[in-house]
Amino acid sequence: MSLREFIHQCRLSSEVVDIHTPVDSDAFLSALTCDHKQENSSSPIMLFHTIEGSSFSLVANLFGTNRRIDSVLSHSNVPLVKRMQEMPSRIVSWKNFCAYIRQEFACGQATTPERGLEFMQLNNLYALPQIRCWAGDTRPYFSLPTVFTREYVTGDINAGVYRLSPISPRSLTLNWRPGSRAHARWRAYADRDERMPVSVALGVDPALTFASLFPLPDIGNELAFWGFVRNRAQSLNLNAAGLPAPACAEIVLEGYVDPVKLHPEGSFANHTGYYTDSALCPVMQIDSIRAREAAIMPVTVVGPPPTENAMLGATVWKLLFVFIQRELPCLLHLVCPAETSYLPVLLLQVQEPSSLKEWEFIKRIIQQHSILSRAHTLILLDQTADISDPKLVYWYCMNLNTHSFHVLKSGMRVVDGVAWRYQGKRRVLCNE
Repeated sequence: MSLREFIHQCRLSSEVVDIHTPVDSDAFLSALTCDHKQENSSSPIMLFHTIEGSSFSLVANLFGTNRRIDSVLSHSNVPLVKRMQEMPSRIVSWKNFCAYIRQEFACGQATTPERGLEFMQLNNLYALPQIRCWAGDTRPYFSLPTVFTREYVTGDINAGVYRLSPISPRSLTLNWRPGSRAHARWRAYADRDERMPVSVALGVDPALTFASLFPLPDIGNELAFWGFVRNRAQSLNLNAAGLPAPACAEIVLEGYVDPVKLHPEGSFANHTGYYTDSALCPVMQIDSIRAREAAIMPVTVVGPPPTENAMLGATVWKLLFVFIQRELPCLLHLVCPAETSYLPVLLLQVQEPSSLKEWEFIKRIIQQHSILSRAHTLILLDQTADISDPKLVYWYCMNLNTHSFHVLKSGMRVVDGVAWRYQGKRRVLCNE
């Protein structure tokens, strides 16, 4: 499915608002998007047809509702989470799943050119529409690109979503912070004083965008996960550097990342509600800019919930819980509130242990789980708690005594909302 096909599909269900009035993408576009979402509970896609200074369009809020995310991730009307739950019992862990999709849905090279609209060559990055979400952003940027790179040793193609900020007509910064997987891949080239080839696609199949955001481990493969979502292995044409240059994309950038050149990225509004610190980032030099006529570029607008990045974060954890629960069947439910999905804060409902000693053992296993250990905060609850209501959960948990709050050596916070029943306490239950 192309981006245009997805927008058309959503238009048929009256989920697209067309805005033809000229709009300045410098903070005004994001203000309009945020205001419209607050006033309209359906949180529609907003398609801005006339962007000042550009001949192209911008589309915001593609993933703004659970219904649209489910639509992207469903195959033959079967939700992705259901397909994952019905996988063979031998796939008992996240790593098993990644090995499975690499074997069954590995992306291949197209044997014939992909059919798509003709691209036109552009000479200047500034011909493309960029946004500045908030007044304090250092520069305008591209907020929802799919960035393709290759592993230096294995040659595996990786896809990720990173903030790109033009600093000249033919160069931009890539938000690869130290410690990230993308930064490690670049260092493998830089340590050998070699340029790292990169291709960027803007306006791709929304399922590919989601796959590029999904936090697969090193043995996983974003393109294989894209194939799993679409229920068939995907094929892409490769450019001279061996990287995807999808004809179905609206815009394609090709070039390389310099092995030594760094540039201060500046400060940008983040999903947390705070500006990021300025940091030195690798620089991509652009060899080619290609765009469809009347191309549509997707953007994501950060701001207070509900925002699509918060919705996507909650969806990611709903899918990850399939693997967590297979490894830890004592866990009954997981909720990731959208307001804290970026951290994330996770609410976990646990099957009632028979004793405090058993609970302490189970709690250690939960805290050490490879996926759950990435959480900022775990709020552990028993079967008497209604975790579908985060306000009620916070009422119960934030009024616990200080012995129920722990900070592990890793920095993860744990709120123990289970042990109270073994400490001679009585709790008011809402169904009493």
